[in-house]
Amino acid sequence: MSDLTTRRATLDDLPAILELLRASMGRADDDRFERLFRWKHVDNAFGPSAMWVACDGAAIVGFRVFMRWEF
Repeated sequence: MSDLTTRRATLDDLPAILELLRASMGRADDDRFERLFRWKHVDNAFGPSAMWVACDGAAIVGFRVFMRWEF
């Protein structure tokens, strides 16, 4: 059994995060998905979302994100 570790995500993790999300959300054929993710979580008017990843060794196997939107 592997030990999972968690850490803050960085922009360098973005390709692996997007690959994980495409697979888990059925977005593999949607070319707009990365632009939507970046608009929503990276280039947001309220600032970048707080993001964490779960890793099994070097592989990202989990992802959690919290948007900073203010109402």
